[in-house]
Amino acid sequence: MPPVESKLRGRRILLAHDEAQVRWSCVGLLREAGARVIEARHGAHALELACEDPPDLILAHAVMKRLDGPGLYAAIRREPVLDGIPVVLFSWPVEVHQILDRVSRALEPLARLEASLNSEREARGDLEELGVSTLFRAVRRLRPNASIVLQDPWSLFELELHERRIARVTRTAIDGAVTRGAAALPALVGMSSGAVLVRM
Repeated sequence: MPPVESKLRGRRILLAHDEAQVRWSCVGLLREAGARVIEARHGAHALELACEDPPDLILAHAVMKRLDGPGLYAAIRREPVLDGIPVVLFSWPVEVHQILDRVSRALEPLARLEASLNSEREARGDLEELGVSTLFRAVRRLRPNASIVLQDPWSLFELELHERRIARVTRTAIDGAVTRGAAALPALVGMSSGAVLVRM
């Protein structure tokens, strides 16, 4: 098992806590492990920052004055652009190794997908672990020209990426109805589970 430092190296982690001293301690810990940390003063600030530029993970204190951890988690789950981003809630004080371990474990599905995208001609994954937005961010970054197939019990989506942009999208519904282009995107954004296949 790779050390925590290698798992967090280069990861963008959004940290939300309303006490500056606790943020300072956590930021130092995460940066020492190689993460790039964005600081939020409270949950509402974290939601705003995450929507502007989605991080790899959100680490939030459970109790904050302006939008607490559970409220932030619920708000994030309602934002399609933040779909699949892991949220780790913690309470302070907490053991340092516990924070690093929980953050590292929450990032494992993304790390598996990225490893597969970097080493194999075909990459497979589970959308429930990743979310549509997280999947597309990873594929666009690592395979700017790719074919993506997503399937759940109701739909089959086939997408072509060309230079990181969606060049073609087709949805075939369970009843055989076919939808192409922008009209297929709302159903795609709504997917929360299913199989994923990415080809070069």
